[in-house]
Amino acid sequence: AVIGAAVNIVFWYKDHPFPYSRLAGWGRFHNPIVIGCCYGMIVIITVTRAFQSKKKGEIFLYLATALTLTGFIILTQSKLALITLSITLLVTAIIHLSRKSMIFLMAAVLLIVVFYFFQQFFYFLVIMLAELR
Repeated sequence: AVIGAAVNIVFWYKDHPFPYSRLAGWGRFHNPIVIGCCYGMIVIITVTRAFQSKKKGEIFLYLATALTLTGFIILTQSKLALITLSITLLVTAIIHLSRKSMIFLMAAVLLIVVFYFFQQFFYFLVIMLAELR
């Protein structure tokens, strides 16, 4: 799934301008909302597996997978997937309250704050940076 998401990002933004187009999938997953929710489910599973794992290599692999797919979900601009993912990460962090979970809790809160309160600011910033080139 991670390799497919990375390839999809590269090929989508090769032909579509970054701030103006929503990342979409291919085949049955051509709808950004559907693919965002599907990848969101994978993120939830990998985060849960990261909490259960004891080996640092496995934890790193699960977290890298979760971060890559979360980036894909952000690029789809699917508010449904972002809201459900943020709420689920908060609940997961609270259930597994430990040092690792506090990192996820802070990341989930930061994700909510950044993408719902400052969304227009980031669009403006990206457009201004694109015009400077």
